[in-house]
Amino acid sequence: FFKWVPIPLVHRCANKIRPHLQRMDDKNLALVALSFARMKVPDKQLIKKIGEACAESEKFPHISNRSLALILYSCGKLSLRDRLILQMTSERILRDASNFSDVSLSQVAHALGRLLVRDVPVWRGLIDATLERAENQTPQHLS
Repeated sequence: FFKWVPIPLVHRCANKIRPHLQRMDDKNLALVALSFARMKVPDKQLIKKIGEACAESEKFPHISNRSLALILYSCGKLSLRDRLILQMTSERILRDASNFSDVSLSQVAHALGRLLVRDVPVWRGLIDATLERAENQTPQHLS
């Protein structure tokens, strides 16, 4: 997708975005994380700020499962283990993994595998949610 990324320009953009993360909604936070993951620019501070913005007490209950899965997928793609994002996603999966879409479940499983997460209850919740819908899923999602 990108053959050459101008790193100083990307860091300048990250510095401009960082102060506004607290005011962004969940979709914009997920898109910022995903765009940095697609450019393969592992900005630890930006991911940490995105995790803090998601963890705000008034914002966390309103974050969609899809946005949370995309943010975790971006962390997995960049190989950045953010404890706060992992904890929020694990709580959602343990509470009710059946609310996640098929694509979101596969993204979360891919990210947890890339980040070498060995939390057995979280994996059990993912496996149970996937087995419930195994007949309706495509082979791509099952793999």
